[in-house]
Amino acid sequence: MLRLALCLGLAALFGVSASSRERHAHPPLDRLLSTPERWDGAELRMTAVVRSVHPGLFAVEVDGLPLWVRGEIAAKPGEDVELQGIFRARARRLDLTSGRGVAWTPIPALALAWALWNLCRY
Repeated sequence: MLRLALCLGLAALFGVSASSRERHAHPPLDRLLSTPERWDGAELRMTAVVRSVHPGLFAVEVDGLPLWVRGEIAAKPGEDVELQGIFRARARRLDLTSGRGVAWTPIPALALAWALWNLCRY
């Protein structure tokens, strides 16, 4: 039982450490838009909801905030997408380097349920 507690504590510590590094490397959109000059040219990753699609440009919403993205993606309005690109402060836009639709899968929920079931058995 002590080994289990130590392993869970170590995993939680790694999670907190990774979260703080990720937040600094890929800031939330509100922080990005409040100080755009600081993040000009930075490579960012984010998950967003497509709001409108135009040739060579599309609008997304991230945490309730709008953002224009220059590039092409095979997504329709209302779909979730994962985006990676370069932030341009003057245009307040993301220049897309890669993007894809987000497909929901039950595997993480099933893995968690299986792990909890195994923990509760003992």
